[in-house]
Amino acid sequence: MTFYSNFVRIKLKFYIRLEVPKISGLLVGIDGGGTSTEFVLCDFKGRVKNRVQLGPSNPNDIGFEKSYDVLKNGLSELLNPWGGLSARIDGMFAGLSGGTVGSNRERFRTFFQILLPNARCENGSDAENAITLGLEEKDGITLISGTGSVAFFQRNGRIGRVGGWGYLFDRAGGGYNIGHDGIYAALLAYDGLGPSTLLTKKLEAAIGMPVHEALPDFYRRGKQYIASFAPVVFAACEEGDPAAVEIINHTAAYLSELLLAAYKRLEGSSKTVALVGGIFKRSDIMLPFMKNKLKVDFDFIIPSFPPIFGAVWKAAKIAGIDIDPEFKKNFNLSWQSS
Repeated sequence: MTFYSNFVRIKLKFYIRLEVPKISGLLVGIDGGGTSTEFVLCDFKGRVKNRVQLGPSNPNDIGFEKSYDVLKNGLSELLNPWGGLSARIDGMFAGLSGGTVGSNRERFRTFFQILLPNARCENGSDAENAITLGLEEKDGITLISGTGSVAFFQRNGRIGRVGGWGYLFDRAGGGYNIGHDGIYAALLAYDGLGPSTLLTKKLEAAIGMPVHEALPDFYRRGKQYIASFAPVVFAACEEGDPAAVEIINHTAAYLSELLLAAYKRLEGSSKTVALVGGIFKRSDIMLPFMKNKLKVDFDFIIPSFPPIFGAVWKAAKIAGIDIDPEFKKNFNLSWQSS
């Protein structure tokens, strides 16, 4: 019986070891936005070991309790094979949309301290992920155009901002404004208050019904849904539709104003501009419009890494890990295949 008991104990110990993989050091990055929240776990070499994507986590949109639930569920799933929420995390950064508004930074800090007792973690805004993604610690500007728009300037490690007041007050620069203006142009054409436009046909194809009949959906589904029609405006612009060209030109003018205002704050310390956000997926259209309005020869870069890498980069710094080319290569390859 003794031999049998020892054999069972040895087998049980073997299986337990299989169930809890060991890796050298844990880094966690979180990129939380108004549409989705991404969680990534990697080792000190930049190799992604687990990846989770859930819904939005902006507390200003969904409330703190729902935001907490998204973050807790995402971290639980991410860390489950490595000891769950009790796992030792050498460095974690959570960049969250709405994460620095008012007292939100302190509220999230307390939340993470309780949730992850064995973690060295910091938290801030998802904008910090984007800034780090494009500039790391260098002086320069990060121009973000996603659903909305904002420009951040970084000088000697200090960060400032121009714009980014939200869709109620920003008059242009992001996908919401582009989608909104495209829909508005089609509605004006329908009423006979504006010229006919290719946007009408393209929007109806995308929506599946006449634009004016889709008004209940626009109001019910809100800014993200309206922003989703920005690619339609770019497509019409490519075909030379005057209304679409004017919308993209207006967007470029506003983004150029943001950029020049941020550059003024840098006082000539850098001309590097990182372009981040979904609108710059059409940089082939947007950049020529912008360059026509700029008197400064900026050095534009479009980061090849996803925004979550900015959070991982900051997590590595918290852990005291240097980011070298091998780390970046390992992350890019393993993130794409995860």
